[in-house]
This record gives sequence, C-alpha cells and structure tokens, in this order.
Amino acid sequence: MTAGATKWCACALTLLAAATQGELPRDPTSCGTNIVSATVVASYCSHRAGNEDAVDLMILWRGRAGWFQRGLTGQFGAGGTRTLGHDRAGLISEHRVYDDIRIAFSADFDAGTVMIDEASVPIRLENVNAVLVDGVDRGDRRHIAQTLRIAPRVPLGGDPNLRLIRGSRTLLRFLQCDVPMPVPPAATSQLAVITVCDKLAAGEK
Repeated sequence: MTAGATKWCACALTLLAAATQGELPRDPTSCGTNIVSATVVASYCSHRAGNEDAVDLMILWRGRAGWFQRGLTGQFGAGGTRTLGHDRAGLISEHRVYDDIRIAFSADFDAGTVMIDEASVPIRLENVNAVLVDGVDRGDRRHIAQTLRIAPRVPLGGDPNLRLIRGSRTLLRFLQCDVPMPVPPAATSQLAVITVCDKLAAGEK
C-alpha cells in the first residue's frame, strides 16, 4: 500500500468514527416533582449525558407555607403524557393536584419551549433552563417571577435539586429556607418530608 493510500484510509476511518459518534442516540428527557422547602415544589427535567445529568428544565412553584399539604378534601393526584421518537428529546406534559391547587407544564424539548399552566405564550428555552413561579396558591395572582440560566449539568447520583439549588443564590433565596414547615392538618395522615432546606442545614452534599 502506498503512502497516499495509507493517508486516505486514515482519513476515511476518522470520518467514519465521527459519523458513528454523531449517530449515537440522545437519551430522552425525564421529569420528576418533589417538595423542596416549606413553600416550594420543584419540577426537574433532565437527561443523561455521559457521567453527568444534563439539566433540561427546572420549575420552582412557590406559595404560602404548606400549600402542598392535603387539606380536609384530601385531594392529591398526578398525571401526564410523554411522546418520544428516535434520537429525540421528547414532549412531556405533566400536572399535579395538591388539595385544590393545580400546577402544570407542557414542554417540547425538541423545539425548546415550555408552557406553564394554561399560558398562551410559550417560554423559549434557548438561554433559559429555570422558571420561578410565585403565588401558586393565590388564584389570579400566580405569575412567573423570573426565568434564568442555571448550571447546565450536575454529577450523577444524589439529589440533583440539592446540587442545583446549593449552586444558585437566586434559587436558594426563592426557597425561603427560613420559613418553617407547618404541621399537616390533623384530619390527614402525611409522612414527614425531608426538604432541600433540611439537607442544606444538615450539611448534606
């Protein structure tokens, strides 16, 4: 084999490797929702990227202390839909009901947009991956307080909500960790919740 042929083969193998890497499917986005403070519930969406968790979206829903606790009606529920395709991030719609308070979002991670509640105008996710919603328990006073860009990735394992909030002064202030968790209504039986605020106070990392 001539030197020219050897050089051509090396280039071809390099191009083939690059093409193969480009064909690796992207992991789909998945979401979860958890209580993170006495006033805030967090919806967190991400996908795996190597040894890290890539942050697609975080929504912090804030109201008065204990707004997510079950009242006398005891209503509580969750639901949603997910649409995936080959090498696609996916479309995810989720809603949760806490007594008589409903929170919901619909995200198209391929188009890079998210709708909060029944809003008519989507939020573009080009330079945004966190949305802070305030007044969730105050009817028409519910509003988007801020959109921002937070750390795009966190290490796998542990509590991603804790790691993201600990690394952002804006998110940490929004949690209002100085507000104590109220005692649940006596008519309901609810398990104690270990919040991000509790973990921060304990020095958990």
